Amino acid sequence: MKTKTRIHEIIKTISANMPSGMLHSKPDGSFDIMQSQVADWIASELVADPEFLQSVFNKAREYETITFEPESKTWKGKNS
Repeated sequence: MKTKTRIHEIIKTISANMPSGMLHSKPDGSFDIMQSQVADWIASELVADPEFLQSVFNKAREYETITFEPESKTWKGKNS
């Protein structure tokens, strides 16, 4: 399955199965993505999907935003 199609399927599944009652804004109505229960739940679901994680890793490697250093046998970010 193409990566784009797979991502769309993951998003559909996540949205359809999201529990009710999650907060997306602060009580005063302002928004902070770092305090969003919805964003936290989506992130946890994405991380739980090994195929999605593999596709993100493959794209990062393909775009050379991460590289493997054979001498140290470690990965590093482009700006590291």
